[in-house]
Amino acid sequence: MSSPEPRPVAVDLVRLLDRVASFFPVLLLAALAALTYWLDRSVQPPAPDRTASLRHDPDFIAEGFSAVQLGPDGRSRYVISGQRLIHYPDDDTAHVEEPRVLVTEPDKPPVRISARRGMVSADAEHVYLMDEVRIERSGQGEESEAVLTTRFLHLLPKEELARTDEPVTLQNANTVIHGVGLEFNHKTRIVTIHQVKGRYAQANGR
Repeated sequence: MSSPEPRPVAVDLVRLLDRVASFFPVLLLAALAALTYWLDRSVQPPAPDRTASLRHDPDFIAEGFSAVQLGPDGRSRYVISGQRLIHYPDDDTAHVEEPRVLVTEPDKPPVRISARRGMVSADAEHVYLMDEVRIERSGQGEESEAVLTTRFLHLLPKEELARTDEPVTLQNANTVIHGVGLEFNHKTRIVTIHQVKGRYAQANGR
């Protein structure tokens, strides 16, 4: 009896990229939009101090913060947390140490987003995740766990884009994709990865 033909690497790369294009951007951008919404509501700067307008001093610091956004059914949709949140009034930016986002939606596997540092711009049009950025989608049914890792990710929630020029790795149980530079476009559902290298491993490890 002949052994089954191994699936071509290209087929698994396309399947994994398709899952990333259709799944990760939606939840990632939604979670970060929720984060910026929560920051806008939570950080209430005091009356401006003209003497401090040229200094980059914080006016708000939150230690060990956590926020939960509930869905219409009363269940948690996003849990956003971090070791420290610092707001600077001179440029109206918010900096987060050890940001963590847990996204849970009915009938979908949870997604966890983490980084060592994060920053939200004054107009909330730019969100930056820096150092050890990791997006992890849990396995569900026949779908294995999927993980994206990189050093830097720039998100533009209003434009529905996420991009990086840094090396990225995408992997699930059988496929690993390495690239340099990545862009998610939620509007077109297209994910672009440059300098792609892929590897497919059979389930039995051969």
